[in-house]
Amino acid sequence: MKYINKTLTDDEKIISFLKFHWWWFAPPLIIFFIFSLIIIIGKIFIPESDLTEGTGGLTEIRRVLSVIFIGLPTLGAVVRWVEAVTTEQVLTNKRVFLKTGLIRRDTDELKKEAIETVSIKQSVLGRILKFGDIEFTGRGGVEFKFKFVKNPTEIKKEFENLV
Repeated sequence: MKYINKTLTDDEKIISFLKFHWWWFAPPLIIFFIFSLIIIIGKIFIPESDLTEGTGGLTEIRRVLSVIFIGLPTLGAVVRWVEAVTTEQVLTNKRVFLKTGLIRRDTDELKKEAIETVSIKQSVLGRILKFGDIEFTGRGGVEFKFKFVKNPTEIKKEFENLV
């Protein structure tokens, strides 16, 4: 059960449960692809026979580098996946709510009456692929950000229609 479902009041309804855009997973996958190409090109242009003639240590170095080149991006992808699964970015009819953390839990929420500004931050790539960050600023300068939101402009319009 999602944490937000445990905290809803009787007359509160979830309007949008915002998941991360697919681009959130792209950096470790791109690095994985690049490192895999490096390994493949190394195997093509430096045959195993060249490495073993008098330099047995190079074969071992190549194996270690292969494990590192494959392991680091894989670990990065797993970390991103865990963060995506354990983060709840939610708009309800009464508040905006952000929960992060797997073991430790951090929550932020602002009642819709307390929100002063809603800002969208998008890079050029974000505009092309239709993702961005939505920043909510409340009274007293309290602010938090929904990251890698799909169609942030539509979400902002949806939120403003609630207010």
